[in-house]
Amino acid sequence: MANKARGEIELKIGDKEYNVRPTMQLIAELEDEFDGLLSFAHRIQNSEWKLTEIVKFLYMLLDSTGKGPDYDDLAEEVLAGGVVNYVEPVITFLAYALSGSISVTSQHSSNEEKKEDPKGEEQAQTANA
Repeated sequence: MANKARGEIELKIGDKEYNVRPTMQLIAELEDEFDGLLSFAHRIQNSEWKLTEIVKFLYMLLDSTGKGPDYDDLAEEVLAGGVVNYVEPVITFLAYALSGSISVTSQHSSNEEKKEDPKGEEQAQTANA
């Protein structure tokens, strides 16, 4: 089972499960391969990814565990299981790697703080950085 406190995600490929966690080395390798994680995340968000990118990304994640499948076996499994079913774990990993958490939304948007005005009513005010 994945330890979410450590940023691990669980990937199920076929009948095997793998726990993968963002490490600096893995992130650096992914950035080199995909021209930066933010640009890759943007392509995924806009549905501009390629099948080969998803397979390569998954392969790199699984290879980092030291127990990953052969690239060709992984590619066949992704095709058999439907590539769109494997985009979600890629998104989850990117969320952990880029934000340190699976939740990428904050309770307060931008730099707003809730403060009470002199009449006791809450107001949203921009915090000074």
